[in-house]
Amino acid sequence: MNSVIDILFNASPVGIILEDVQGLILDVNQTFCNDYGYEPHELIGKNIDFLVPEQNRHEVKKNLAKIIEHKVLHSIVPGKTKNNVPKVLELLETVIALPDGKTGILSIAKDITEQEQTKIRLKETQGRNAAIISAIPDVMFTLDREGLILDVVSNQEDNGVFGSKQEFQNKYLTEVMPEQISQLAHQHLEQAFVSGDLVAFEYASNDDRKQRFYDVRMIRSAENEVLAIVRDISQRKLQDIELRQQARFIEKLLDSVPNPLFYMNTKGVYLGVNKAFKAFYGIEKEDIVGKSIFDLSF
Repeated sequence: MNSVIDILFNASPVGIILEDVQGLILDVNQTFCNDYGYEPHELIGKNIDFLVPEQNRHEVKKNLAKIIEHKVLHSIVPGKTKNNVPKVLELLETVIALPDGKTGILSIAKDITEQEQTKIRLKETQGRNAAIISAIPDVMFTLDREGLILDVVSNQEDNGVFGSKQEFQNKYLTEVMPEQISQLAHQHLEQAFVSGDLVAFEYASNDDRKQRFYDVRMIRSAENEVLAIVRDISQRKLQDIELRQQARFIEKLLDSVPNPLFYMNTKGVYLGVNKAFKAFYGIEKEDIVGKSIFDLSF
């Protein structure tokens, strides 16, 4: 019977340590030795705190006391290999009766170093992603193919796109957008699903009696989901409109002058001419605007 127990002891895929109540290692299986780079004789007779980084050794006595008091303890503890490589162990420790009748502790040790490192990397990635998202002024919507809004992410309380997340989440585009705009959004949503490419469009709406302009970019983010990023471009659009209005005003003003006039940039490229200039030289605006003084023969 003992030979069968010995085979199971050493064939276990997890580490097994047998200790006395002071933490003295009485026996250890081959799996644990392989994980830590020791031979059994290098561990037997040593205190269990020998396998723990020095700054954590004070916790060993506390855990031994807890095991004796509660008969069982589940914990995650740091460790180190023979070559001082950091490890993380998940321990399930139970009070047992030793062959000599004394009380001992059976520790089942699972190496979870890789899982813990993955958690750390995942947390770091999530932190970076959260930082990136927090710096983005856009509003992000996750949509299914039917136009159902699955999720909304926004970092701005007053972003100009919507009043609150609840007004949009779990609703269809047709419920939260005017018909003409929702049709436009559905067309591009379908295009994003079919092509898998980034699609973009702009639209205008009247919010609070004020016209606003939005840029929308959609891309398929999963088999049945599209990520839509919406940016308020009202300021840029209104500036463009104002610049065009100013340009038209200047053009009309110049056209009212009876003398031939032109204006150019510092590189000698014509930017515009008035009606009198066109009539005097018998040319059209397209014949001169964008050309250098050296490109013209008159």
